[in-house]
Amino acid sequence: MIVSWPLFFILISFLGCTSPVEEKRVYEDVIEITEINPNRLTALTKQNLFHLAKVYDLKPFLFTKQIHIQSYVVPHSHPILTINTRHADRPQHLLSTWLHEEFHWWAGMNQKSTDRAISQLKKIYPNVPGEVSTSRSIYLHLIICYLEYRALVHYLGEKESQVIVRELIEKDKLYPWVYQQILMKENDIGKVIVANKLIPLPLRP
Repeated sequence: MIVSWPLFFILISFLGCTSPVEEKRVYEDVIEITEINPNRLTALTKQNLFHLAKVYDLKPFLFTKQIHIQSYVVPHSHPILTINTRHADRPQHLLSTWLHEEFHWWAGMNQKSTDRAISQLKKIYPNVPGEVSTSRSIYLHLIICYLEYRALVHYLGEKESQVIVRELIEKDKLYPWVYQQILMKENDIGKVIVANKLIPLPLRP
């Protein structure tokens, strides 16, 4: 489901008129969002996460119920999915971060398939940037970032999704090379992921 960005802001403005109680009731069976050391940015991030969940049908990609929002941390998936406030006022980028961490849970739920896919990706990329000790993370993120990108395309369309990924290539300090490969060798990476049945249902061809 693709929603144009001007329409998105109209929806945000409209939904902003609803009360926090109503927002929680709509998705309380799916997500539980907690602010760690609450402040203005954690509150804004929480509000926009609920708005995203209303504008888009995210339920197929919500593999964990609990979400923490915390300033000045690196986003991570485990033990509790945690999102920082870097993109508090940038809903599209917030969506990207959220999906990224959710797909870590998906990969963990399909560990054998993930391991097989990593083995096959090593044949495509026998050498990857970084230390040997971090190479598995690089291969894992070829899977995670591919799924993140495909989900963004599902919701935002290809043009907007490419803008987000190109910004990640320029500014992301952890996996810029990985995001670059997603744009350069999307088909090759996708074939491995599809072959190992790591494509969630809404993204299947």
